[in-house]
Amino acid sequence: MDLTYKLNPLYLKNSLGKKILKGIEPFYDDNIVAVKDNSTRERILENEEPCVIISSSGMLTGGYSQYYAEKIAPMQKGYIVITGYQDEESPGRKLLDLLKDEKNKKLCLNGKTIEVKCKVERIGLSAHSDKLEIKSLIHLLNPRSIFIVHGDENVVESFSRELFEETSERVYAPKCGDSYAIDIHKPRRQRKTYINKVMNSYMELDEHNVRSLWEFISKNYGKRLFTAEELFYIWRGCNKLEKSFRDFQKIIIYSPYFENDSKRLFLFKCQEEGKVLEKLDRKELKPNELKEIVHNYFGKFNFKKASYMYENREIVLNFDFPAVVNADIHNVMKDFQKKFKWQVKINNSVNINEASKVIKELFSQKNVEKISYRLEKNEVTVVLDSPANAIEDSEKKFKNITGINISVRYKENLVSKNANAVIVKSGSRHDVMEQNRALQFIDEFFEDMEFKPYKKSIKSHLDEKYIELSFITPAIGKKCEKTVKRISDLTGWNMSVSESANQNEIIKMAVELCKMEGIELKKNPSFNNFDLSVKLKIKEGHLKGGGEKLSRIKNKFEYKTGCVLKW
Repeated sequence: MDLTYKLNPLYLKNSLGKKILKGIEPFYDDNIVAVKDNSTRERILENEEPCVIISSSGMLTGGYSQYYAEKIAPMQKGYIVITGYQDEESPGRKLLDLLKDEKNKKLCLNGKTIEVKCKVERIGLSAHSDKLEIKSLIHLLNPRSIFIVHGDENVVESFSRELFEETSERVYAPKCGDSYAIDIHKPRRQRKTYINKVMNSYMELDEHNVRSLWEFISKNYGKRLFTAEELFYIWRGCNKLEKSFRDFQKIIIYSPYFENDSKRLFLFKCQEEGKVLEKLDRKELKPNELKEIVHNYFGKFNFKKASYMYENREIVLNFDFPAVVNADIHNVMKDFQKKFKWQVKINNSVNINEASKVIKELFSQKNVEKISYRLEKNEVTVVLDSPANAIEDSEKKFKNITGINISVRYKENLVSKNANAVIVKSGSRHDVMEQNRALQFIDEFFEDMEFKPYKKSIKSHLDEKYIELSFITPAIGKKCEKTVKRISDLTGWNMSVSESANQNEIIKMAVELCKMEGIELKKNPSFNNFDLSVKLKIKEGHLKGGGEKLSRIKNKFEYKTGCVLKW
């Protein structure tokens, strides 16, 4: 399936098609990987790290889903999600039936009887049409004969009867193995495209002679749009050449002489001469060539992944721990930019999964009770079940490996969950307001204010309760310090401001401000907790001439959230 998409980029949705044409992997990244062999499958199942496995067939009738189900079903921490239609006799249906039978939780797979200990759920992701959708299609097409197939036998039969009563067409509910003869009185004819001038070339198209095709089409057809098949016909006429159509299509796709229609990637037209010369002058690198050069320049710095933004000629290098990357990389980046005219940046996001792995290796996985990250402060707190040896050495090693400060604590020594809490002390602890009344009072006090907390929580510190107020970001909470102190004095409650940022609300605000200004986004903005910044992915055409709008969005957003807005 993956290969089918990659071999036919011209017929996909524009955004996906363009990705493939630029040599970008459309489906897989560091977090989503293809499983290609049995040893990898075994390693996945043996690993204690949580993961999601997507496998077919969905009914557990064959394929690797049977293998995974057999291994996961006996796991108490396992979780099997059935996502589509299940045939009556399929193992998938029998697994779902176990949800109704709490006593006899056994499943037969590959001739083995397995005790099911995992959690089983059903989620409706089926792409099948429902009854009303099928009826609507039938009324729209008005066919002479209707064959109802592929479904539960009883449902097929009852639905066929229902259709028979509602329509005048012939309705069939064939059984497996039945055959029918169909006569088509007037076969539909394909529309013929009239192409009167062709080159009748006996040469194979290549990077050197593609210009002659461009000149011929420019002279005879101007800006007319053609499919790759039509261009193939213009080039060769009725001459049969050795090379395949796919080779011809590749030359057209990556040639500076032709460009895709912006909305229909499968249509091509001649590129303007000025743009052709510009592209030839730039000596545009092919995706594979660019990737090889990037690896040669930056491979020694052990980057995890490189992201390519072809429209902006920008490369973003991703590292697990950007803070400890060798400083020499900045000189290499300058040389690369000067030579190839591509901007190179380093993504400052930390790979939390890798950081957690380092912690578990240094302090023993079984001993690690909890890991809490405060990336905006470049620090992590680790709670251990019991004291460990050489803590200071481990802390130094972690700092050297990741560049992140680490604080180690022991579970038995923690007085409360919030030993680090910064408390605003009340000046009137002798008269403490009842808890629910205090929470209501906070809402009323903030009601007419510009900034207000989205959440209030009761916490404890040194066996004493206090109220924690969560604002959209700690920066906004800091603006409200005097108000928090005033409320603390009036209620008699000690208070604190949460150090967490509300990522969902931050992204939601960025999206809403863009809508208000008419700026369209390719996808939701991304939030970087490390430096409290948000990056917009803006659609083509909205950057040019949108400077004033983006400036207004940036000013409003940064004022309301305390985060930095980038694009």
